[in-house]
Amino acid sequence: MASEWLEGTIRHRRKLPVQHEFSYNIGMLALDLDDWSTVTRTSPFFSLERFNWLGGLYRRDYLDPEVPSLRQAVFNRVKSATGWAPDGPIELVTHPRYLATFSIRSAFTCAMKGGAAGQTPAPPPPCDCRPDYQHPPLETAPCVLHGMHPAGGAGLR
Repeated sequence: MASEWLEGTIRHRRKLPVQHEFSYNIGMLALDLDDWSTVTRTSPFFSLERFNWLGGLYRRDYLDPEVPSLRQAVFNRVKSATGWAPDGPIELVTHPRYLATFSIRSAFTCAMKGGAAGQTPAPPPPCDCRPDYQHPPLETAPCVLHGMHPAGGAGLR
């Protein structure tokens, strides 16, 4: 299983109208979409398509729920927006539902398996403040989001 738990720090700072700042630790699931149907085997406290107080994933919570496969939905959206067809891992970085709550902040990362050097797709068109995917693709996997790192250096077990 290529999926793993990521840990990092959220930091907020503003100077106007009054100075204010805070930071706190955060953890997020980096789910390789090829692991979607098997990720719940890691713990009886984690569920797929059914309620669980400590963690659950629902297909309807993510991009284009009318497409049965989330991997295919991301592939379709990236290809239509950029002309590039992801051929490597696609990850969903998210907070699963827990304690009956859900975070709408999720990101998708796409990586290329290989390809000739210099063959980089054009950057995506400008998007609104809630992007549906993260781009550009990386030439090597794994992808790393700024400020996030694997917890304990290991995947989900």
